[in-house]
Amino acid sequence: GKLDRGTSSSSNADDDVFHPLGSNRETIIARFISCGFSMSNLDAASLRKAVAKVACTRRLSAKEPFDEHAALALNLDCYAVACAFGGSNNDGDVRCLLPWLDQSLNNSSSTIKIATIADSSQDKLVGDLYGRIYTHLYNKYPAIRKMVKSALKADLMADTTNDSSAIQNRFRARGGEFWIAIDMESSEVVGCIGVRQRKTKECEDQDDKGGPSSPFSVVEYEVQRLAVDDKHRGKGIGKRLLYAVYEYSLRQGILEKKKKKKGVSVKLLAVTPEALVNANNLYNAFGFIKEESFEGGLTMNVYCKTTMI
Repeated sequence: GKLDRGTSSSSNADDDVFHPLGSNRETIIARFISCGFSMSNLDAASLRKAVAKVACTRRLSAKEPFDEHAALALNLDCYAVACAFGGSNNDGDVRCLLPWLDQSLNNSSSTIKIATIADSSQDKLVGDLYGRIYTHLYNKYPAIRKMVKSALKADLMADTTNDSSAIQNRFRARGGEFWIAIDMESSEVVGCIGVRQRKTKECEDQDDKGGPSSPFSVVEYEVQRLAVDDKHRGKGIGKRLLYAVYEYSLRQGILEKKKKKKGVSVKLLAVTPEALVNANNLYNAFGFIKEESFEGGLTMNVYCKTTMI
C-alpha cells in the first residue's frame, strides 16, 4: 500500500508483489522462489551493511561522529534489504546495484557448475568421486567404509547398459532429485548431493489464546550423498549444492501449499557422521539445527532446517 503520514491505504496490486516479504530470511527466500526466482540470483544483507558499503563506495562520510550515528546503526540493524534478479543480468550491473556483495551474485566467474545429473557416464564419475574421498578415514572408522560400499552398491550404482542416469531415476522415484558439481574446464565431477522425500503428515497449530486451530502439512525431505572433492574444498561448492537441495524442497512445498490450499512446513533433514567435521560445519553455517546424536558404528548427528511457507 501507499504510506501517508504513518497510515497505510489499500492497494489493488497483487498481494504477492506489494506485501511485507517476511520477518526472517527463510520466509523471504520462500516468497521470492514462489514468484519464480532462483536462489542463485537472490541476495540479502542487513540495511546497516548495505548503507555503509554504499556510503564507502560513493565516498560519503560525516565530518565528525555524533551520537545519532550509534542510534542510526542500531536502527538499521533491525532491517534488511533483499534483492532478486533474473538469470540474464550482467555481473557488472548487479555489483553496481549491490556494492556490498563480496563476490559475483550468480558465480559467473566460477568454472564450477551445479546441475542435475544427466546420464550414465556422469553416474560413473559420481561413483568414482564418492568411492575415493573418504578412503583416508577407513582405517580409523570402519563404519564409514561400510557406508560408502553400501551406497555404491545401492543408490549410487551406475548402469552402463542404459544411457539415462540410473542415480537420477532412483532419487526421482523417491520424490527427490540428484545434483552434481562439474568443473567446466575439465568436465570432472567435483561434488554431488541428493535429496529424497521422507513423508508428509497433517498437523494442526493450536492458537495460544484458545482460538481455532490452523491445519497445515509437514513435508519432510532428507539430504543424502553430499560430497566435495578434497582438491576443491573452500570454494563454496558444498554450500551451492545445499542451496540446490533447499530450493528444490521449497519449490515442492510451494506446490503442496497450492494443491492443499493451506500452510506447509518444509522440514529438511540431514544425517552425517560426527567424524566428518567439514560436513557438520557446513550444516551449522547453513542454518541447520542439530536435533540429536546416535550411535551406529560411530557417532551420527541429525540436523534439521524447518521453513514455514
